[in-house]
Amino acid sequence: MNPVTLIDRYITREIFKVFIAIIVILLLVLVGGSFVKLLQLAAEGDIANEVVFNLLGLEILRLGGRLIPPAFFFATLFVLGRMYRDNEMMVLATAGIGPARIYRLVMLLAVPMALVTVWLSVFLYPSISYLTNRIKLEQKDAVIVAAMDAGRFIESNRGDIVLYAESRSEDKSTLTNVFVQHRQKGKVAIATAASGSHHRDEESGLRVVTMDDGLRYEGNIGKPEMTVVEFGDYSMWINPGDTTDIRKRYSTWATSALWQEKSLKASAELQKRFSYPLALIAFALLAVPLSRSMPREGVYGQVVLAILVYLMASGLSQVASTWMLKGVTPRWMGTWWVVALMLVLALFLARRDLAHGLRGRGRPA
Repeated sequence: MNPVTLIDRYITREIFKVFIAIIVILLLVLVGGSFVKLLQLAAEGDIANEVVFNLLGLEILRLGGRLIPPAFFFATLFVLGRMYRDNEMMVLATAGIGPARIYRLVMLLAVPMALVTVWLSVFLYPSISYLTNRIKLEQKDAVIVAAMDAGRFIESNRGDIVLYAESRSEDKSTLTNVFVQHRQKGKVAIATAASGSHHRDEESGLRVVTMDDGLRYEGNIGKPEMTVVEFGDYSMWINPGDTTDIRKRYSTWATSALWQEKSLKASAELQKRFSYPLALIAFALLAVPLSRSMPREGVYGQVVLAILVYLMASGLSQVASTWMLKGVTPRWMGTWWVVALMLVLALFLARRDLAHGLRGRGRPA
């Protein structure tokens, strides 16, 4: 049997095992906080208990495309660094397996990982984002409907909107003795009516309350003057403030729709989705030279350096997105220059390694 094939399998298996361990740890850390928040919402009655694990599963898929690049980067770095420390790389060098072979093996692993990241971040992410927002909106809407049955005051928009209905009809569509207070930009408006109705807009998922033949009082907070207006039909959205029409959120838009949208925010969202698989390729190339160390030196120094490189790249991505939205950088430049900078650095280090073989830090003195 070809010994190179055995070595390829060995390195691949080690990288994959460490990758799985890192991705599980990252998910436990990041999803753990979300799980606690979901349990708190369920305990407070804001969401049903049966949807907690549904939302948790969607959160795992949503984070998958973002966690694969750093997890693969650190897994490759750790495995190759350990092989340098244990002199395994020196043994491979004596068998004729040089940096070119290591780079080829890492890229053979990175390309499938990048394709999975493309599927998660480019194609699956918008559907997950839409479905997550939809479920949360439906759950909050169910709380509103239940409060109407109980004749309780309902607060939304962080207390800016207060709704009270004394009761509902048997078909649950008609309200009696309706009271609505709406506070906005230093003004407060109070509307009352003996009857009204409510329905859920199917396109936006928002709850609409309509009041019939009532009075509306409007004035500035802290001032006694009030304006009284009679109305025959008065409608408004009754939903929590953090749930706007989910169709307007670019995170829920399909990637094909973002291509056709001309706004800067749409371009920023589009570039962010494609940046993850491109960053994975760049990180994979960077992991090989960053993993190189002297025998018995240990890999912690390389891990610290890798963390700094990753944090710098993440910070630059945030800065690039801000600059793009503020018009500091042109649209065509966007956030691509961060990934391009990483690729240039990775290719420079790879070219140096391929030109000098195992000479340098990885070669014993």
